[in-house]
Amino acid sequence: SAIINIVIEVTPAPSSPPAIVGPAAICAGQSTTLTATGPFSNFVWSNGQSGPSITVNQPGTFTVTGGTGLCQLTSPPFTVSIVNAPELSISGPDLYCGEPLPDLTASFGYDSLLWSTGETDQTVFVAGGTYTVTGYYQGCVNVSAPFTVVEQDPGPPTISGALQYCEGANTTLSVNGSLYDLIQWSTGSFDESITVTAGSYSITAQFLNCIYESQVTVQEIVLPPVSITGPAQLCEGSIVNISATPGFETYTWNNNAVGQSISVQAGTYFVAASIGPCTTFSNTFTVTQVPNPAPVITGPNFSCGGTPVL
Repeated sequence: SAIINIVIEVTPAPSSPPAIVGPAAICAGQSTTLTATGPFSNFVWSNGQSGPSITVNQPGTFTVTGGTGLCQLTSPPFTVSIVNAPELSISGPDLYCGEPLPDLTASFGYDSLLWSTGETDQTVFVAGGTYTVTGYYQGCVNVSAPFTVVEQDPGPPTISGALQYCEGANTTLSVNGSLYDLIQWSTGSFDESITVTAGSYSITAQFLNCIYESQVTVQEIVLPPVSITGPAQLCEGSIVNISATPGFETYTWNNNAVGQSISVQAGTYFVAASIGPCTTFSNTFTVTQVPNPAPVITGPNFSCGGTPVL
């Protein structure tokens, strides 16, 4: 017979299984850490990993078995879910004109919002610039893509074209309609150009929420006849002043002189008189030179005894 001594060591078992602590939900695309607690010397997780902590980036139910010597206890199940926050974007006009300012709206469904302006409302009113919004949903944070708002103000339309025309003709008024969403003349035309006669004309232009109006007055010029007055003769070696009918804006003579009145020598003259774009011409006016007389004294060249002679 033989005697074998066997020593049996009794390890006090923990009074409770390990517990799992950590977030029960993670945001999509992110990860979290689960940690086992309890007086155990080793931990083995249900996903095969070991150690007191594991990193989780997928949803699922996890347990951990804690061991002390040969004693092992398994934790209650711990479920991790994925939080899928709604898509976060900014909607609203990216172009505006004047007042009121445009309003930008963030996507619905978030617990709270924080704009880059510091505001927390669903909708904010902004001037030109670039903006983002941060959304908070069940502990998850999302940031929108930048949204740029541009202010554009073309101002009142500029009417181009001659505002005066000569008797019996007409003129064309034009604007750059490509700067506006809508244009309409006081004549009812929606075209960029209109042909008109004398009168007052206006155009209304709209760009986004801005409305403008410009107005011009068109004048028909009726020229009076122009004629030349002044001496028709002059003495040899002298000059005379001749004048055109008053009331015109400019006068241009055929000798390149300008002005209503000019000094001339003998010759033939005419004048072009203008008001605005309109010109009329006078008839010719001739100034002739009269030769100076050569006086001759006749009579006796002596007198007798002081008697006067003629």
